[in-house]
Amino acid sequence: MRATPLLVLPLSASLALLPTPIFPEADSVLSSIEAVHAVAPSLWDVVPFDERLDGAAGESQSSSVTAGSDVSVTSDHESVTIGLDYGAAPTEIVVATPIAAASDAEFDLNSGASVSQSDELAIDQVTEATESSVRMTSVLDNSSALDRLQYTFEGAVLFEAEDGSVEVGLAGDEVGALIIGQVEQPWAIDANGTPLDTHYSVDGDNLTQHVELQADTAFPVVADPHFVWTNNTNNFEIKWTRSETVALANGGYGPAIDFAASCGAFKFLPPAVRGALFATCLDAYARFVTAAKIQKASGIGCIKINGDTSPVWVLGPLPYTCVKS
Repeated sequence: MRATPLLVLPLSASLALLPTPIFPEADSVLSSIEAVHAVAPSLWDVVPFDERLDGAAGESQSSSVTAGSDVSVTSDHESVTIGLDYGAAPTEIVVATPIAAASDAEFDLNSGASVSQSDELAIDQVTEATESSVRMTSVLDNSSALDRLQYTFEGAVLFEAEDGSVEVGLAGDEVGALIIGQVEQPWAIDANGTPLDTHYSVDGDNLTQHVELQADTAFPVVADPHFVWTNNTNNFEIKWTRSETVALANGGYGPAIDFAASCGAFKFLPPAVRGALFATCLDAYARFVTAAKIQKASGIGCIKINGDTSPVWVLGPLPYTCVKS
């Protein structure tokens, strides 16, 4: 669908040539990967330059990668599925990428990455999984490309952080969300190596990366949501959203025993930890309600619990800045 190849530069030299344009207009599946390499080789040294992509384009194809002992990643022409084998309750998060809205999306596979392309949207989507993360990188081909890249996280709860990153959680049966990862601070770089202003916004389960394109922006532009999971640690964190915190402050979730039951309903955690959560929330119910009222009055605050699975301990309620979550 695009034919002009990119100039392939050695990884060690690609950044040294900046700010001279490091490649002409991206015009092929291979060039999408090379565009990402040229802008940020240290992040993409897993995908080899010398390997051409295999497989014919088609919506039925998928790429599956074992990303760690508890995580697997599968990508297709419009979404990324992250399988999480936590405790006794395996679950998954499906992330619809910006290219999901395209009617002309084509998909190709590579041993290190999958690439979806759309002339209609002027966007290529490059997906790579590692043992601890998945990159969902958009390559904006030209000035007609979207400058608002939307990712829909089905099966997850999103929390905006003060540093510009976004935390990702799995919802409990009743209230709260177990934080399992983070979409790191966004970045976007144009073909001259110039960083562009960019930020995330969250609306429900939609995460949007806003990229400030200028009249002198050189294309292609590379923008990179990087989702890192934190399942390789004993530490855990459970957060209540803004609406859940306000509801608790207003007397929601019933008496102490009901609230404690909701605290212990995180099937993703080991039974001993769920028992400790139940006991903590039952014993500290009045403090949770008081903390929720204080955070509600602040207009920007919510409550959370921190803990550890080995040895088991639970600490809460604790305040955090939640803004709109």
